[in-house]
Order: sequence, then structure tokens, then C-alpha cells
Amino acid sequence: MPVHKEQHFLPVSYLKGFAFNYPANNNYARKSLQTFVFERKKKNIKKKGLHNIAKQSYLYSFVLPDGSYDHILETEFSKFEPNILNISKGLYDELILRKSHKATILMNDDIRDALAYYISLQFKRTPKVKKNIENQLSTSRLFDDPIEKKNYGLSIMAGLGENAESGYPSFSEAFKKKRWLLFSIMDEKGRFVTSDLPVSPENYVRLYYQGFPIFAYNHLQ
Repeated sequence: MPVHKEQHFLPVSYLKGFAFNYPANNNYARKSLQTFVFERKKKNIKKKGLHNIAKQSYLYSFVLPDGSYDHILETEFSKFEPNILNISKGLYDELILRKSHKATILMNDDIRDALAYYISLQFKRTPKVKKNIENQLSTSRLFDDPIEKKNYGLSIMAGLGENAESGYPSFSEAFKKKRWLLFSIMDEKGRFVTSDLPVSPENYVRLYYQGFPIFAYNHLQ
């Protein structure tokens, strides 16, 4: 399989926190990790390997004139994951050390900045956001060539929420201003569920990018 073909919109580094067979020593073969997946349309729950879920082929890849792919956006989305893993482990270890669900964790500005930016990437990198952008481009009829439309849509996705637009703060600034609550499930009876969009928007307002209505947000939680 070509490198970068299958691209996860939920990073495997995030998904492995939901693996039921994750070893205590952290030594694992990536393709051996599994989690339970609810198939909404079939209303069915299945065990699936992490490498087989929350992914699409060439989701973030630009198509070059010769038909090959440029994976620069996929690389950009992925490069923050090792740092976030280290930060998450540090916060988790501190919660365990304090042995309390209500422990107060103080995060410095660097940690908050890194987490806020990472969360903002998860908010905008979903197939739904990509589809919304492409639908708006189709409505505008600026592109007859589907490849040109895809590439321009990816350019919009890359810049979405990076700077203040239409008087709104950048996505990461909006997240950073929120009141954060960290918690840990301390026993084996605990259960936690995620979705294909692990960040929830509320109180919608229209958001434009370069004149195109992409989606709406006001408060990000």
C-alpha cells in the first residue's frame, strides 16, 4: 500500500486511548490494537482494528498535474501528535499521582497553547468540514475541474481558523479561552465514548472564509 494513502481524520495516537487491548507496557503492534465501533446506519457494534477506522484514502492529499499526490497537509496535521502524546501522558500521570477525580491541574501557557491548537486541528480536519467546503465551491461554480476544486478546498481547510476571520478569534484562541475540565476514569468499570468529530460546537453563527460560508460556530467547547 502506498505511504500516506490511508489517512486518519481521528489520529491513531488518539484512537489508541480507546483500545480495549492496549498493553500496560506500551509495547504494541499498531495493527493489533482494537476498539468497539458503533456503525450508526447498521445500528451494530463491532470490534475493529484502529488502523481500519476513521480514515479515508488520500483525504488530505493534493493532486499534482502528473496524477501523483502531495501529502504536505497530512504531514502538517500529523507533526504535532508526538508532542501532544507527551503532554497528555504528563497530565494523566499527574492525575493518577494525585489519585483524585477532582484534582486541580495547573497548565502553563505553552501546554495550553499546544493543546488548544491540536484541538483546533481536530475540529476542522473532519470529512464533514471538507465536504461542506466542497459543497460551497460547487455552489459558487468557480471550478469545473473536480481536481482543481478538491485542491482549492484543501487549501481552504489548511487555513481555516488559523487567523481572525469576520471578527472572530482563531479556533485555537477560542478554545484556549474556554474553561477546561480534565478527568480520568480510574477503574475498569468506567466507559468513555468518542465520535468522528471529538470537538463539539454550540450556539452556531455563520462563518465565512474568503467569502464562502463554510460552517458556523460561536462558542467552542
